[in-house]
Amino acid sequence: MPGTPAEQTQAQDTDLGPIDVHMYTFEGGDVAYLVGYNVFPAAVIDASTPAAILDGARDGQVETVKGTLVNESEITLGTYPGRDLEIQVEGSDGASSLRTRLFMVGDRLYQLVVAGPRARAPHQTRSSSSIRSSLHQDSQSLYNLRNSEKNCGDRSRWNSLCSAPEEGERSIA
Repeated sequence: MPGTPAEQTQAQDTDLGPIDVHMYTFEGGDVAYLVGYNVFPAAVIDASTPAAILDGARDGQVETVKGTLVNESEITLGTYPGRDLEIQVEGSDGASSLRTRLFMVGDRLYQLVVAGPRARAPHQTRSSSSIRSSLHQDSQSLYNLRNSEKNCGDRSRWNSLCSAPEEGERSIA
């Protein structure tokens, strides 16, 4: 992230009870960054599939911001499934764009979000290498967060977490 993020945890109500969502956010000018995760109870993991959980997270994010999904790709982080989303939001102050990466890693859902005015959305106005560099920093934050709670193994998998895929490329690992 381009600055020190604020940390917060909030409970999200589900059919199986509340789930704590841990978020790290930073707002700089008209762009906001979020890295977050939540741990699903075993009952949710046992009753669902990673694809269904990712689809639910996508639908929930679109609904929460009252936006429109304009682009979606299935991606992976090594063997872990994910989604790359672009959501457009129309508001009184003009159009905004959210670029989101979701990953299901075991019992955890990780989210990386960059939001800003559509005309100046970070992924539309900067070069691919600049995007990779900025999002690489976010992936380091996510790796450090995950590693601080549990040794998750190979750091190199996390280093590429947010690198923008080249045209035609589906996997980011």
